[in-house]
Amino acid sequence: MSNPAADSLSFQFSGTDIFEYRYAELLLNIAECYAAKGDITNAVNYLGKIRSRVGIPSANNYGIGTPSSKYAALEACLYERRVELAYEGKRFWDVQRWLLYDNIAPYNTVQKLGLTPINGTQRTGYYWQSITYSPATTNPLTVADRNILIDPDAANFETEIARLKALVRTKFVMTPLDQAWDRVNNVATTILFRPNYYLSGLPGALLGNNPWLQQTIGWLDYSGIQGTFDYQQ
Repeated sequence: MSNPAADSLSFQFSGTDIFEYRYAELLLNIAECYAAKGDITNAVNYLGKIRSRVGIPSANNYGIGTPSSKYAALEACLYERRVELAYEGKRFWDVQRWLLYDNIAPYNTVQKLGLTPINGTQRTGYYWQSITYSPATTNPLTVADRNILIDPDAANFETEIARLKALVRTKFVMTPLDQAWDRVNNVATTILFRPNYYLSGLPGALLGNNPWLQQTIGWLDYSGIQGTFDYQQ
């Protein structure tokens, strides 16, 4: 961010920059291209560039290992994207472009990648809870704990990482959620993503203005008739 104190309410006039594309994503894209070509060596090499910068040991290809096939390499790229680009709005589009909700023929990407379809599953999560919390303890972190600074470019980076690891292990515990994350009328529900959701249909007003346009399969046209346009052909 160029100016964290900038007025975000009038964003069109703000001097605050927004990260849309990072160098790490460029490396991930290159790795994925190599994986798609079947060049596993270069795919792993570029994934390693991402891990090396945060201090992950180089042993066993920075913990990536050696994928057994191009699809295993592609899955390694998708996994690394989930970690590196977490909370940056990228996962939705990765799921879309790889058709990960169901094993849709003729692509069968879920099966080829060795993954489980997202449809029918539930989101899970955990609470981070203080091990020593009690009403008398308002803050389990000491001043030294709050001064831990993780800077990959700092000389004490490894030391600070070790301090953070010790802090998490000694003062916090991961506790499963006490109720399902996704609920409808307080009843747990599973994910359902229909195949036609991968490509939105055209608005009825647009179709009504141009009789030559066809509605996409899976969606209704302005007359309420099922669309016939197969965008995959």
